[in-house]
Amino acid sequence: AECYGINSGVNILDNAANNFYLTEIQVEVGAVATEFERIPYATQLAKCQRYYYGSNTTNVAKSGGLWGAVYASGAAHITGPLPVTMRTIPTLTMGGTSNTYYISNIDGATTGTVIGTGISANIVDLEVGSLAGSAVGYPVQYNGQMYLTAEL
Repeated sequence: AECYGINSGVNILDNAANNFYLTEIQVEVGAVATEFERIPYATQLAKCQRYYYGSNTTNVAKSGGLWGAVYASGAAHITGPLPVTMRTIPTLTMGGTSNTYYISNIDGATTGTVIGTGISANIVDLEVGSLAGSAVGYPVQYNGQMYLTAEL
């Protein structure tokens, strides 16, 4: 391969504060270049979400992505679909500063304990206990952050 240039260029890497931006780069295997592939954002996002998904990443109350209802005193069944089918059954991590459950009939949040899970590649299903102030039929929503990982 031949490389052409001039000898009066500016050294863009002479300082740690210098930034060098690249965009629309395509790496090819072999010596033949193919047409540049432009993948729509929604398509690329769905491909990424097969391996990782985070809900409520900004930690906003009542935005955790799981909803359900109290089925017995202090216990609820909550569930939420995933935006795409993940590569395999993911590992679930829950947390954040809003890691509570919002109970709409008492208009308040309470801590709870996950006592059972039913996670598949396209749905998260949790059984939550120790929900103070709840009664049968009360709607429940997860407030916190939920992260699912199905890495290789």
